[in-house]
Amino acid sequence: MFETAGKLMGGMITLGTGFSIFVMIMMAIIFVVFIILFVTVIRKIMLISRKAKQVTNSVKEVSQAVYGTDDIVEGFKRQQFEQSLTPRSVSNMSGVYLPKIQKDFPEFHYDEMRERAKNVLTSYLFSIDESDPSKLSEGNDELKNALIMHLQLLNDRHYEEHYERMKIHKCEISDYVKKDGRCTITFQAAIQYYYYITQGGDIKTGRKDQLKQSKYELELIYIQDRDFIKETGNSALGITCPNCAAPISNLGAKHCIYCGSPIVEFNIHAWSFSSVKEIK
Repeated sequence: MFETAGKLMGGMITLGTGFSIFVMIMMAIIFVVFIILFVTVIRKIMLISRKAKQVTNSVKEVSQAVYGTDDIVEGFKRQQFEQSLTPRSVSNMSGVYLPKIQKDFPEFHYDEMRERAKNVLTSYLFSIDESDPSKLSEGNDELKNALIMHLQLLNDRHYEEHYERMKIHKCEISDYVKKDGRCTITFQAAIQYYYYITQGGDIKTGRKDQLKQSKYELELIYIQDRDFIKETGNSALGITCPNCAAPISNLGAKHCIYCGSPIVEFNIHAWSFSSVKEIK
């Protein structure tokens, strides 16, 4: 009996020892696996860190090359500031088109027309700033209606659009087209101003403290073929004698056929601005 009990205890001890060894082996395996995973994660982190450093260095190199500083955010702000001080370029084709215009219209006064274009642009923007279409210096019904519609759209949204401290850098002829009874001269103008939109006193877009450089196109039209205009129903410009108010059927005429009054300078007053639009 005692011999049997001894054998049983011996077997249990042997089993316990074997289980302990098994547990130790499993723990050792888990530890090794943990070490392997830990080393792998560390390597991954080091690799990512190295890649991030390379990207950072590349960004700094690009920023240094483009903006002259390692800080790309600071460089971008610097570029924005420099752009705010740099006037936009305009397409200057005056040398090409002005001889053609003056050949077709000998009394066309370029300097006067250019000043008129500048005045139309600034008064158009001032009209928007003041929400008052009567501030527009001149223009035909097409331009006046476009201005009124723009102001109405702002009013519907409860917006106020501001153009402050405007300054025109340059204004030149960029195109000249004769088509369908109309002659159209296009001016391009580079202008700067402080631009922002408010709603209820809060600024929605733009900045009060940073200039904006913009470029605009202005279309100046001349009704060349009165009969064509009548047929198409275009009433953009009324043509009458400055003395007796009789209609002038031929804009190239030097005298009114009704009263004989000279109309040599009539060409100047026959031109009318029909469009003002910003070029992005």
